[in-house]
Amino acid sequence: MNKDLISIVNELHTILLQLDKKIHLPQIVVVGSQSSGKSSVLEMIVKRDFLPRGKNMVTRRPIIIKLTNPQSNNIKPYARFEHNRKTYYDFEQVRQEIDDETERITGKKNISDKPIVLNIVANDVVNLTLVDLPGLTQNATKYQQKNLPEQIRSLVSSYIKNPNSIILAISESTVDIANSEALKLAKKYDPEGIRTLGVLTKLDLMDRGTDVLDILEGELFPLKLGYIPVVNRSQRDIEQKTSIERCIKKESKWFKDSKAYSDIANKCGSKHLSNQLSKLLLRHIHRTLPGVKEEIEIYVREIERQLKKVSDPFKKLGGNKGAFLMGIFTKFSSEFQNMIDGCSTEISMVEISGGARIYHALNHVFVKYLNELDIRSEVSQKEIRTLMRNLSGTRSFILFSDQCFEILVKKKIKDFLQPSLQCVEMISLELERILKGLKIPQLELFPPLKDAIYTYSRNLIRSRIEQTQKYIENLINIELAFINIKHPQFKSTGSLLTEIKREHPEIEKVKQPSNNRVNKNGRKVNQKNLPRPKTVLTVGEPIDNNEITSAILIKKMVDNMLKILKIKICDSVIKAIFCFLVNESQEELLTHLVTNLYDENKFEKLLLEDKKIVIQRSNLKYNLECYQYALNTLHKIRYTKSRKISAL
Repeated sequence: MNKDLISIVNELHTILLQLDKKIHLPQIVVVGSQSSGKSSVLEMIVKRDFLPRGKNMVTRRPIIIKLTNPQSNNIKPYARFEHNRKTYYDFEQVRQEIDDETERITGKKNISDKPIVLNIVANDVVNLTLVDLPGLTQNATKYQQKNLPEQIRSLVSSYIKNPNSIILAISESTVDIANSEALKLAKKYDPEGIRTLGVLTKLDLMDRGTDVLDILEGELFPLKLGYIPVVNRSQRDIEQKTSIERCIKKESKWFKDSKAYSDIANKCGSKHLSNQLSKLLLRHIHRTLPGVKEEIEIYVREIERQLKKVSDPFKKLGGNKGAFLMGIFTKFSSEFQNMIDGCSTEISMVEISGGARIYHALNHVFVKYLNELDIRSEVSQKEIRTLMRNLSGTRSFILFSDQCFEILVKKKIKDFLQPSLQCVEMISLELERILKGLKIPQLELFPPLKDAIYTYSRNLIRSRIEQTQKYIENLINIELAFINIKHPQFKSTGSLLTEIKREHPEIEKVKQPSNNRVNKNGRKVNQKNLPRPKTVLTVGEPIDNNEITSAILIKKMVDNMLKILKIKICDSVIKAIFCFLVNESQEELLTHLVTNLYDENKFEKLLLEDKKIVIQRSNLKYNLECYQYALNTLHKIRYTKSRKISAL
C-alpha cells in the first residue's frame, strides 16, 4: 500500500508538473548552502554517484528525483529523464545528461526554475520523492550575475513555501547552527518547525571533544521532526571511487564507535535518514492528499468555466455554420439597437454611452452651439445703419427697408447650415463608437467575421450621411426661399415700435444741420473750396431719430424671426438625423449584413478562428484532461471519516 501511495504521488508529479497551475503536492525539498554536503547526502540516499560536482555552483535547476523500489532482484537499476524519455544504466551518463540539460536551458552561468525530472528504479532504494535545489549563497562570484543569491533564494522559497512540502534543511555541523542559511530560510516559511527535518553533515570533521548532542536534543534550534546527523563521503572516497555501499557501512561503524553517538547510533546516518524520510513522506501523503484532491477539483471547475467561453461555437448547432452566422447577425443588430435605446444588458455605470451620447450630442452640443452662434455673430447697430443707407441708394428712407431685414435674416439662416451638416457627421461617429463597443463573445472567436461585420455596418452608417445632409440642405434652402413675416409668433411692426418707445425713451429728434457751411471756428467756408467725399465712407452719428428707431426695429425683427427659425431648424435637423441616419441604420443593419455576408462561399474565410483562441482551447482541454486524470488517480484511494487513507 505504501509503495502504491508514493507511486501515485510520483505519477501526479509527472502529470501536473507541466501545467501552469502549481498544485501543492506532498514532496521533500532539499535545502542547503553551497558546500554544505547536500549532494553527498542525496547520493547516499540514492546510493549512486549521479550528481554533477565542481568547485562552483553546479546545481542550477531544480532536480526532482523519484526513487522507486520495484521489489525485484531481476531488474537492473536504471534512470530515466522525463525530458528525453531515455533509459540510462550507466549513472556517469546520468551525471553528464544533467549537466547538458542544465546548460541547454540556463547557459553557462544562469539558473532556471524549470525542473529536471529524474526517475531512478533500483531494488536498494526506498520509495521517495526528493527535490534538489541550487545551493544558497551569500555572494556572487566574479563571473556570476550580481543578483544571483537573490534569484536562488527566490527559487528555493517558491518550493519551501508550499504548505505540503517537507523541508530537508542541511547544515554543516562544523558551523554554528545559528548561522545556518537553510534553517533561517526554513523558519521563515515554517516558523513552528512543524514540517522541517534538520540534517547535520560532516560530523567527522568537527573539532575533537565537540559534538551536536545539544542540537539533537532540541536545545538550540528545536524542530518538531528533529535532526539526523550524517557523515559524508570524504574527498578521498570520491577520488578513489569507493562505493557508496561501503561508505554507508563506514558511516554506520563511525557512529557505533563514537563515544558521543554510540547510544543513538541507530538514529544516525544516511540509512536511517532514508528510512525516516520515506516514513515522513507517507505520513505527509496521508495528511495532505484530501486537500490536494480539493485543490485539483477547484482547478477543474475553473477550466470548465474558461472552456465554455472558448468552446466550439458550432457544436450546439451540429456544425451548421449558416445558422451560426444568422445568430451572430441577429445578435449584433439587436445589441446595436438596444445600445441606442438604452435596453442593453451592458449598460455602463461609469460613463455616458450608447444612445445617451447621441442625446447629449444633439441637445447639449448642437443646440447649445446654435444658441451661442447668435451671440458670436450678432450684428451691431452701426452695421445695420450702414446696410440701410446702402440699400436706399440715391433715395432717403422714411422708416426701414424690407430688403435690409431679409438680407440679415437670410445671412443668419445660412450660418445654421454648416453646424447642422457637422452634426450629422458627429452622430455618425457616435453610431460607429457604439458599433466598436458592442460585446458579442462568440464574435471575438473569429477576427475575419468581426472585421467584416464592423466594416459593412460602418459602411451602412456612412451611406446614410449624404442623404441626411442633403435633406438638411433642403431644409435650409426652404427657409431661405421665403421669410414669412405673417408667422403667428412673429411680432407686428406696431408692437415692436411700442416696445422701442418704452425701452428707449431717450430717443429725441435730431436737428438737421444748417445750410450755412461754417468751419469748426465758426467762420463761413469759402463756397469755392468744395470738399470731396472720403475714399472710405462709414456712418457717423445718426442723422435723426428715424434712423435710430429703424436700426433698433430691424434688430428686433431679425432677433424675433431668428428665434422662431432656430427652434424650427433645430427640431427639423434632429428629426432628419433620426429619420435618415439613426433609425434607418438600426432598421436596415440586419438586412444589410445578411445581404452582403451570408454567402456559403464566404463561410470558410469568415469563420476562421483566432489562432490564439484555438491554442487556448487546446491548452485548456489538455489541462482539463491532466487534472481529470489526476482526480481519477486520487479516486482510487478510499478515505475514512477521519480523512485518513484506508486502502486502495
